[in-house]
Amino acid sequence: MLTFKNLFFVFFFYSIVGWIIEVIDCLIYEKKFINRGFLIGPYCPIYGFGCAFITVCLNETDDFVSLFLKSALICSALEYFTSYIMEKIFKYRWWNYSNRKFNINGRICLETTIPFGLGACIIVKVINPILFKVLGLMSNTFSTILFILLLMLIIIDTIFSNLFVSKINDVEKNSGVDSTEELKEKMFDFIKKGKTFYKRIFDSFPKLKKSK
Repeated sequence: MLTFKNLFFVFFFYSIVGWIIEVIDCLIYEKKFINRGFLIGPYCPIYGFGCAFITVCLNETDDFVSLFLKSALICSALEYFTSYIMEKIFKYRWWNYSNRKFNINGRICLETTIPFGLGACIIVKVINPILFKVLGLMSNTFSTILFILLLMLIIIDTIFSNLFVSKINDVEKNSGVDSTEELKEKMFDFIKKGKTFYKRIFDSFPKLKKSK
C-alpha cells in the first residue's frame, strides 16, 4: 500500500541510491571519493523526490515507451526547476551542462535525460516491487519509529546545510569580491581553519558559479 510513510521510505531509499550513483561517477571520472550532494549525509534528495513522484504517477503504467517518455520528462523538469530554485535562493548555479550538446540553459541535457527515463523503467518494474515487499515485512511499530528517526535526520541535515551554505553568501558580502574564483579563495581560507564542510561543497559542486 502506498501510504505517506511508505512513500517517504521510497524517497529516502532512492536518495541514498542517487548518492551512491553520484559517488561512483566521481570515482570513475575524478578518480577520487567525493561526498556528492547539497546535504551533509549520504543522500541526494533530488533523486528521492524524482523517484517518489514517478512512483505516485507512473507505478501503474504498463507500456514501456510511455513509461520511459513520461519518466524522462518528469525527471528533467524536476532537475531544471531544482537548479532554477536553488540559484534563486542561494544566488549560485550549482551545476551547468552548457558544455554538453542538446542542453536547455545549462540546467538539463539529453545526456542525463535518457538515463533518467531508462532508470525510471527499472525502478517501476524491477526495484519498486522488491522494495514494497520488504516494507511489507516491517511491523507497524518498527516502521513508525524508523520513519520518525529518518524524517528528523533529513530535517536537521537540511537546516544545518542551509546555514552552512548561507555562510558562503556572508563571506561574499564581507569580502567585497565579485568573481567566483576570488570567492573560492576566500572560502578556502575558511577550509584551512578547519571548515571542512565548505571544501565538501566545492568538491561536490565543482562548477559552482555565482549568479549574475
